[in-house]
Amino acid sequence: PSDLQWDPGETVNLATTQAPTAAALERALDDLVGRTSRASGPAAPSRVDPEAEERLRALGYVGGSVSRRVLEDAERGDPKDKLPLYILLRQAGEDSTKGHLADAIDKVQRALAADGDIVEGHVMLGNLHVKAGRNEDALTAYRRALAIDDEHLGATVSLAMVYKAQERLDDAEAGFERALSLDSHDGKSLFHLADIRMRRGDLAEAERLLTRALDAGTDRPPVVVKLGECYIEMKRW
Repeated sequence: PSDLQWDPGETVNLATTQAPTAAALERALDDLVGRTSRASGPAAPSRVDPEAEERLRALGYVGGSVSRRVLEDAERGDPKDKLPLYILLRQAGEDSTKGHLADAIDKVQRALAADGDIVEGHVMLGNLHVKAGRNEDALTAYRRALAIDDEHLGATVSLAMVYKAQERLDDAEAGFERALSLDSHDGKSLFHLADIRMRRGDLAEAERLLTRALDAGTDRPPVVVKLGECYIEMKRW
């Protein structure tokens, strides 16, 4: 604890002189962590057979051997020390909205050069490369994000989207299925997986996936349109 009015730089720790307050705050924090920890959150991703896992690993969907628990328990620096990197990433986002992609990419790369473990930085870099039409660079960025956290839903779906854009449908399908193992209600994965199944003529499965997407509350117009296309193909006028 600190007094921001008299100690704006937070250089004096008041925990020793205000022990009761510090203890109360610690109990409150422990209670919050207990109520919001992964142990009480969504179920862990379902296991896949070794052959499927090896394929996912080869495609970049599954990272190294670092477990999520190891990541959670890792020693972290003072958040204030990371403020310049946060500002860089925020400025990169502003550059992107203005269409200054080269400047945005440069800022994200500078942030990652300072701290290569910023998962969201790698995801942001991948998104910028997609926007710039550099799919191979985007693949590299998303794979690096998943090498750090292979349960990152956004990176998983984004990687699958790039594979799909490259018409690597088998690789994209593996990614969307991986994403659904992380979150069975992910509407984007359900939609694009249904689209792939439609392309392959598996209309019944496409209908099932689109219905699941609607039940999950996914953005309705594109899903309903795709479902209509599916019914046309099935001649269910």
